[in-house]
Amino acid sequence: MKIKLFLDTSVPSAPFDLTKPMRKHITIQWFENEAFKYDIYTSELSIQELHQWGNTTKQSGALALLEQANAKILPITPEMELLAEQYILQGALPRPEKDDALHLACATLNDIPNFVSWDFKHIVSVNPILKMIEIHQKLKLNVLNISTLAPHGGDKYGVFEPEKFTKEKHKIEIFLTQNKL
Repeated sequence: MKIKLFLDTSVPSAPFDLTKPMRKHITIQWFENEAFKYDIYTSELSIQELHQWGNTTKQSGALALLEQANAKILPITPEMELLAEQYILQGALPRPEKDDALHLACATLNDIPNFVSWDFKHIVSVNPILKMIEIHQKLKLNVLNISTLAPHGGDKYGVFEPEKFTKEKHKIEIFLTQNKL
């Protein structure tokens, strides 16, 4: 059985962002060489976000990556809306990032344990990850493994992590160990 990965919109869109060449390279290589090893999921919200792009070449390229990876598209349900609201109310994400909260809720409620993103501000960041763990513990939900592509084979193609995250990510391991998770 393959490991399940949920990709937010930042992953299939990364190859079309010319401002971060290493992230672009890692993502392209990962889709070409690693994606087939996983069961890939995303949400209908990601598809909507990609359709909102003005550049149809980039839009079709990102959608093609998901199609080539046989990504399963998951609906957003009212239960996910409620869980996303809890993430916001309890401080895991700010209100303007409701779509990010919905992606996380979609992965959680579909029992997809690995959430992959390139969003270091709101998702792959120590404080939101620790808050998500606390919320999931309180609600008796499985804890999401939130990361970049690195632990899923992306590290073979380079490293792309902000220095602040690299310095602080050990706090997540300490928290998980202390709470026996």
